[in-house]
Amino acid sequence: MLKHKLLYDVQKVIPFYVTTWILEQRKANKKNKLSQERIDKLEQIGFIWDIKEMFWEEMFSKLLDYKNNYGNCNVPYQWPENYKLASWVSRQRNMKKKEKLSEERIQRLEAIGFVWNTKAND
Repeated sequence: MLKHKLLYDVQKVIPFYVTTWILEQRKANKKNKLSQERIDKLEQIGFIWDIKEMFWEEMFSKLLDYKNNYGNCNVPYQWPENYKLASWVSRQRNMKKKEKLSEERIQRLEAIGFVWNTKAND
């Protein structure tokens, strides 16, 4: 995961032409137009194919850390120690409510004790 995080951090500050190349690699891979050799080489250096998936996994990991420290997954709304995590947790609840969260993600969250309804009167 550290390799992926480092590459993700580097991608925040790299030149535009490199960013364009990265996007082209992702597009080509989605269209099955990259050779297996190129895919393997990119994966060897920790290339991130799906930023959204990587972000979800990163936040899920932070939620696990929260649970280990606090004993639950009830990250307070606008938690000052990690606004990003608090926002992500809220977004997961909203996405499930709107039926836009995959069953796999629902199951993973439920497996760690995620509470969907935090309001006693709902």
